[in-house]
Amino acid sequence: MGIHSSQDDKRCDTHDAMSVAIKIMISDPPTSEVVHRFRNFGEDIFHLLKDTCSVNIEEIDKATDNFVVRGIHRRDLGLVTQTIKRELKKHHFDGSASLVRL
Repeated sequence: MGIHSSQDDKRCDTHDAMSVAIKIMISDPPTSEVVHRFRNFGEDIFHLLKDTCSVNIEEIDKATDNFVVRGIHRRDLGLVTQTIKRELKKHHFDGSASLVRL
């Protein structure tokens, strides 16, 4: 699983040219168990990355198959990506997840 750039998506943090966003998507069917697990994953991402970049807990609480981590400084991109991948594996989404750099 790698980060893919999307030509169609616009940068979410347009006021800061030095930051990027990553959209985290899963392809699992949105059963209640999967949605619950995905939101738990999102809450872990929120707690781990809230001091490094912008993670919206309200977006995570409504998420069924995707959410966006915004305001990632380019110097932190590797750390943020590693953290997301580690947590995806911990929550058993490493086989069904895609990360798209916006």
